[in-house]
Amino acid sequence: MKEIIFRKIKPKDWQEYKKIRLEALQEEPIAFGASYEEKIIENENNWKISIKKSSIFFALDNDEIIWIMWYWFETNLKTKHIAKIFWVYLKEKYRKKWIWDKFLKFILKQIIQNKEIKKIALAVNTKQKWAIKLYEKNWFEIVWKLKNELFYSGQFYDEFLMEKYL
Repeated sequence: MKEIIFRKIKPKDWQEYKKIRLEALQEEPIAFGASYEEKIIENENNWKISIKKSSIFFALDNDEIIWIMWYWFETNLKTKHIAKIFWVYLKEKYRKKWIWDKFLKFILKQIIQNKEIKKIALAVNTKQKWAIKLYEKNWFEIVWKLKNELFYSGQFYDEFLMEKYL
């Protein structure tokens, strides 16, 4: 592994984005509200639109996409102080604490460049203990538990809402 490169996704990257997102949905189906079966049939234009509407970042190791995270800023007058992290995936072989922590810190730096942001919010499946510990290490707090938020393969899964105040 040489130096990890971070970069923002552009609409021309839609095929790479689709590939890593579909991989994530297959590898970690309980981590996301979307399903592989829904996303595999989306057309090229939908993939490009989702890239344009959000701030989505890749991390690359030797040109292999190993991580993806996206966030957006709320735009309504009463909520424009909130950034939401939505959709995080890191390939399992890279889930060493220092790598994952480095990725999260990179995104947090991107978010706090917007001086209006006072709070960062996210949701995480309660079964993803490694992710919860990382968020807590970076000063996110569990503020609510959503019961039976996801339903997959005949089983319900809860999610924690987590927040970090700046």
